[in-house]
Amino acid sequence: MLLQWGPTRSSHTCFRTGSRTRSDRIHAALTGTRAGASVTRRRPDPRASPSTRNGRTPDAPGWLHLLALIDEAATDGRKIFKPFVELPAAERHQVITLPPTITRLTAVTHLVLYGTNLVRIPPEIGAMTSLEIFEPYTSHRLHWYPYEPTRCPRLSDSTVSTRVLYGNFKFRPPFPALRPVTDAAEADFTGLDPGM
Repeated sequence: MLLQWGPTRSSHTCFRTGSRTRSDRIHAALTGTRAGASVTRRRPDPRASPSTRNGRTPDAPGWLHLLALIDEAATDGRKIFKPFVELPAAERHQVITLPPTITRLTAVTHLVLYGTNLVRIPPEIGAMTSLEIFEPYTSHRLHWYPYEPTRCPRLSDSTVSTRVLYGNFKFRPPFPALRPVTDAAEADFTGLDPGM
């Protein structure tokens, strides 16, 4: 029996035996691959189309509604900002990152992102100078946070789901597989967003 150390079809890394299991046969039947063959999943390239950069579509109703909520909160100077409470469920699932316009929310002291579909917090959060309480609790797709919240001088309280963070000492969710290094001669810089 051959033991291999490496990724399986699940997101976890573990020992696999070289023998075929029932789940391998089922997967082979569903995907048309041979049983036991490793499956490589490619992530979509966010640079593929300018309309879908950063995992969002600029004309998606959820994204446009969030931009309107940020503008409204910035103009009325609100202290507590709960943008995902005001979005319908279908629109909530369209938003996976906050827009860079959160820099306009300088009066917000309490940012509530409870149970969102976010996968990324933008570094522009560091410009929210009045932020005291940051609450992304139960946003289970947030596996890491940028350094910039430490630049919020008044930030004194946060509620974070630590069990989903990469490198958590107790549950040990795996770090994502990194793409191979691309040489500068092979890189295509035409698809990069000049605003980033």
